[in-house]
Amino acid sequence: MRTRRPSCRPARRSRGSTSWSRSARSSGPFDQATERLRFGALSPAAPLVAVRDTPHAHLALGGDPLQLWENGAFSATFPDPYASETLAHLAASLAESPRRVLALGGVERGLLRFLLRHSPERVDLVVTDPLAFSFVRDRLPREDLRALLDPRVHVVADDPRRFLSRTRETWDLVLLLGPDPVTLGRARLLTEESFRTVSARLAPRGALVVSLRTASAAMTGATAALGGSVFGALRAAFPVVRATPGPDTLLVAGFDGSAVTLDPAVVARRFRDRRIASDAFVPELFPLFLEPGNVARIEAALAEASRRVPPSRDDRPVSLLHALARRQRETASLAGRAFGALGRLTAPLLVALVLLPSAAFAVRALVAPAPLRRAALHAAAATGAGGMALSFLLLLSYQTREGALYGALGALTAAFMLGLAAGAAGSHRIASSRTPSPRAALLVVLLATATAFAAMALLLPALASLSAFPPAVAFGAHAGLLLLAGITTGSLFPVAARVLLDSGESAGAAAAHFEAADHLGAAFAALLAGVVLVPALGMRNTGLLAAALVLLAATAAARAR
Repeated sequence: MRTRRPSCRPARRSRGSTSWSRSARSSGPFDQATERLRFGALSPAAPLVAVRDTPHAHLALGGDPLQLWENGAFSATFPDPYASETLAHLAASLAESPRRVLALGGVERGLLRFLLRHSPERVDLVVTDPLAFSFVRDRLPREDLRALLDPRVHVVADDPRRFLSRTRETWDLVLLLGPDPVTLGRARLLTEESFRTVSARLAPRGALVVSLRTASAAMTGATAALGGSVFGALRAAFPVVRATPGPDTLLVAGFDGSAVTLDPAVVARRFRDRRIASDAFVPELFPLFLEPGNVARIEAALAEASRRVPPSRDDRPVSLLHALARRQRETASLAGRAFGALGRLTAPLLVALVLLPSAAFAVRALVAPAPLRRAALHAAAATGAGGMALSFLLLLSYQTREGALYGALGALTAAFMLGLAAGAAGSHRIASSRTPSPRAALLVVLLATATAFAAMALLLPALASLSAFPPAVAFGAHAGLLLLAGITTGSLFPVAARVLLDSGESAGAAAAHFEAADHLGAAFAALLAGVVLVPALGMRNTGLLAAALVLLAATAAARAR
């Protein structure tokens, strides 16, 4: 197992907003001013201390104690010794014998030094973003730095799912502690497939502990839906799933009910038997954290919610939609309310709403054929939406399998753009000839595009098996499909341009109208696909929806005059 040791540099103490990181100091005054304004909107009372951009996130630190924000979302506060010690002792005591511990990020910000008091033989800390890790590490108290330098601690720079799928090690305690799944990167760690990957590496009497913010009293709305989607995913992967009372709930999963227990007497006995010295935590606190009545209520609420919402899966990460809806509701965002309302629609109603404009145009064309020029612009919008949706789905599929998208994003996007150029060049001969007719050429291209989009959508689930192969195989498969998506999307360009030119438009007007329609459709797909359609419908069904849009455009083109 490859390990990476943190440096021995002492922590740098922040001194208000003047203690800027190198990335912030090297930026101009305008950038620094906008960073302060951005952070002020997130945390008005806290001065900005440092910022950093990594391939995975935009990080901002401010306040005292420090508040860590990732991509505009609150991530953590540190140092907070009391909260860290409480969480560490509770999580570690939920495991019968945590000899080997796997932490999938986050424990370096205070928990690690308290976890080490439970005398583990080894602690493996998987770090997804090494630059973010070093950004935080350089500002940790000395006690936390010493914990990172403990010989039992092994820091591994890798994606959690990729790491788990390629190792044969097993662990007694796996910790998945972190913020709500308000990004696809976080949501992919809280799916049924991700939990099954963990279950294959968990010891028979081991425990997986997942943090999730729920509610201190009754769970309703997006909070209940979020909790139910993650609880259901865990139940699909583990025979035993328990939950501690909210609002900072710990979901505990494993294979043996006698080992995965929330009995406060059993958990307290484990803590006492380990003879842990602490000035702030005593075993008498466990009955307060694990009061049986409160445990029963939270578990009943999560079980009921899991029956109303589907479990979060790789193909359909519904936890993202519910987490975003809750976050935007809390911030009173108009966009959040709109996305939340869309997410609450049933799948058939959501599909009908997305297809409504194209379906109305197609139905009208069947009754009263529209001019071919208008059908070509409708086709450009539909194909732009479908191409954007398919490219997004393939990028999401790659990120789900491999974890880090950023290193390959340029090459994968280049494959799609190369396909656009190749498709346009290939269909130029059809567009420039007099046979077939412009309408026939438009219809052929649209039918071929709809067929290709549907085929790619049906292939998306099969890409899940690529995680067992070398990374080059997954990259090649996704790049090839992105190339195909680009070819089919680009093949419309010359054909639609010929229709517009034949209608009497000038070259400039034809280009402007086509580009406007194409980008309008792409913007529509970009706005809805990732946040609403994929979580609500799933990746395959979203791809089939893209194919349906193009097929409706073909129906209208077939009747155009």
